[in-house]
Amino acid sequence: MKRTPVHVFPYPGTYNVTLDVRFCDPDDVPAVLPVQTVVVNPFVRKDTISQGSGTAEVLAGGKFFFSVKGPGTNIRIGGRDHYLKAGDEVEIALGSEGSGDISIVSNAILRCNYSNVTLTVNGEEVEKGTISVINIDRYLQFETADLTIKAIAGRDGAKGLVNGEPVINAAPNQQILFKNVGVDSTGKLLFSVQDSAGYTFRGGIESYEVTTPPPL
Repeated sequence: MKRTPVHVFPYPGTYNVTLDVRFCDPDDVPAVLPVQTVVVNPFVRKDTISQGSGTAEVLAGGKFFFSVKGPGTNIRIGGRDHYLKAGDEVEIALGSEGSGDISIVSNAILRCNYSNVTLTVNGEEVEKGTISVINIDRYLQFETADLTIKAIAGRDGAKGLVNGEPVINAAPNQQILFKNVGVDSTGKLLFSVQDSAGYTFRGGIESYEVTTPPPL
């Protein structure tokens, strides 16, 4: 019941969409428009492994989508636990940069620690705040959108493999952007930052870019 309804189909598939138009006058007959077909093609990412000294963060604007497979799962945001049930459709939108960990392995989401996120369940916004705990033992589907990781290489630089080729080579102070990040072909998405050891990243990407930021 919105003036300009919008719906996001985050997972590959073929969807049949129709719009039911109802008028204020109860005597008016509802108008049902013809069914339209929406096709969402699967997105093929390149398997990428990268690590190096320096700093890294996930940029604002990224989103996680997943559907819950079983009960007993929960997400803690702003100190409040939200328990999910099988079939729930979940969206987590990142509203600011974050340097916490992401750990997605074997269809489970084990870690995702960030501030200023918005949790939406089955189309309804339920909480905003810092996500500190996520415990999703199994998900049915998982996808990301607009997820970008930025790394600034430290004094030892940073290197990486893309589809097994050693093509990433960043000198100290160079910036690496990993664009359209998601899980790799084995279902893994791992990202962590340690002050003394730098960053590690494994996942799927659409592309990457190594640049030298202008001097301050």
